[in-house]
Amino acid sequence: MPSFKNYDSLEKYLSKQIKSIMHNEMADVVKETMSTAVEEDVYDSIPPPKLYRRRGSLGSGLADTRTMQSDVYVNAGEVVLEVESETKLNNDYGINPSSMSLQEIVISGNDYMFPGSHEKPRDFVEGTRQRLVETDSVRETMRSGLERIGIHTE
Repeated sequence: MPSFKNYDSLEKYLSKQIKSIMHNEMADVVKETMSTAVEEDVYDSIPPPKLYRRRGSLGSGLADTRTMQSDVYVNAGEVVLEVESETKLNNDYGINPSSMSLQEIVISGNDYMFPGSHEKPRDFVEGTRQRLVETDSVRETMRSGLERIGIHTE
């Protein structure tokens, strides 16, 4: 670990390292957790649809981590990680006139093209937050990321 001449240089170094951990290891953990939340809170919460085919986690569907984008930024001195599914609406079934994203439609339960039991709010983002808190994976991921760069924590 480098040495520092003043507090400001230490703070800049730590901020850069934390952003890197958040962008890499933490984003991966959040995406995997979100994928699980989609599977359990969205797909498993209702019977499979009859009018359309779910794309799931393998075919650019809502649970596919490849469709999730992450952004790391500093807000009021805190490093923030945002992860969002950018899964496109499935245009195989016509054009959905909604201005909402698929994530917004599923979370709100509004603006579905087809009527059915899926027209209820299924907030997988909140489910993701709950899972992250319950498993303590955020703390463990940050700890292992810091250890990887030579900062030992307890």
